[in-house]
Amino acid sequence: MLDRFAVWNIGEERLILKAWIDREAHLSLYGEVDFALDPFPYPGITTSVEGLWMGVPVLTLAGERFGSRQGVGIMTNAGLTEWIACDEADYLERAVKHATDLTRLAALRKGLRERVARSPLFDAPRFARHFEHALRAMWDERDAVRRSVDEISSNEPVNQLPNFVREQLLKFFKAGRHAELEKLAYQYSSKFPQSGFLWKVLGASLELQGKQSIPALREAVAFAPGDAESHFNLGAALAAKDQLAAAVTSYNRAIEINAEYANAYCNLGKTQKGPWTAR
Repeated sequence: MLDRFAVWNIGEERLILKAWIDREAHLSLYGEVDFALDPFPYPGITTSVEGLWMGVPVLTLAGERFGSRQGVGIMTNAGLTEWIACDEADYLERAVKHATDLTRLAALRKGLRERVARSPLFDAPRFARHFEHALRAMWDERDAVRRSVDEISSNEPVNQLPNFVREQLLKFFKAGRHAELEKLAYQYSSKFPQSGFLWKVLGASLELQGKQSIPALREAVAFAPGDAESHFNLGAALAAKDQLAAAVTSYNRAIEINAEYANAYCNLGKTQKGPWTAR
């Protein structure tokens, strides 16, 4: 650890390194900290909230993904957006700014515990209500879809998927809820076995999950032979399995249907050059 700091010309006399200590002693150490520098790309989270509770503000860097933005959520809910940096240069600039304004820092620290205690971070009843509402909404959504499928008339054309079913499948697909999509798609397929759209969405979802998607995608092109995207998806799945000749046929069919299908031209060129490496 000392060697890693030495690379940046930070001598051991500037460091205070502690061995394992119990929780009470751990929390008391926050009294020796002016403010905390949140690590990145993965922030502290638990230690960030601990710091706020112990009167220590936390400077965090906003990342691009869920995990790397946890510090952003914590500081936003604490009402401390001025402690959120947008990039590394901003992080450094804010660190210097906060470190050189000791009067303002002391005033913030003095009332920080009371401030966060009134924030959503420590509002357990509010969190419980929101969690309850989320569970109820998920159950209601599931129940509505189940009832809607059960109530579909047996006289519905087997290739015409109702709009509410299409919307539900797309909603699950866009949200990355592939397990739910797969379950519902197979349920719908018993009533609409000739829906090219259903098989297309299911096939795309299976492919994203790393599952066997080719049978579903073959159903999609069989029941929607004029859909260029279905042929493209099948071509991509075939190419990924090194079935290159069949993939070329699918890409060419997609281009026949849509002469401006740029991705199909791109994938066709890659496939014809040799072993498939990307799509």
